[in-house]
Amino acid sequence: MNSTIQHLLAAVLLDQTEAKEPQQAALPKAEQEAFGHRVAQLFEYALPLSYLDILGQTDGLDCNGVVLYASRLYTKNERFSLQGFVEANILLRGYQPNRYFLYFAESGMDFYRHNLQTGKFEISARIGGTVFDSFETAEELFTQVLNHILGKYGEEEDDDK
Repeated sequence: MNSTIQHLLAAVLLDQTEAKEPQQAALPKAEQEAFGHRVAQLFEYALPLSYLDILGQTDGLDCNGVVLYASRLYTKNERFSLQGFVEANILLRGYQPNRYFLYFAESGMDFYRHNLQTGKFEISARIGGTVFDSFETAEELFTQVLNHILGKYGEEEDDDK
């Protein structure tokens, strides 16, 4: 895991601990491999290592209005559930315009996704699909996801890249 993502993820997990918010356990390596294999079979897609690295620390996040999809759907009780990557993508890609994307996270206004046609990682509007930001690597996308969870947007984002 690159140091920027590691630093940001540690800050997110600390914030969750301090706020006494529910946290997901780390996804064990064997389960990461099984999850990667399932995604490859269903979507013909190799998950980015940076995503698997995050799941290796916490199997999904739901914090400050941003949800990073877990390896599977979690429902702990009526007040807590966490969307799974496969379940979210089956649902989202069922809508014809979304079939060229794989989605990793969402907020009330945005999707964090991989554009399979261009190869770019993007932050887009949930409604209309307007692309706000585009990245060459998954690491850049996940850096933004974690910054957004921490409430950092634009100029005030972590500069330890």
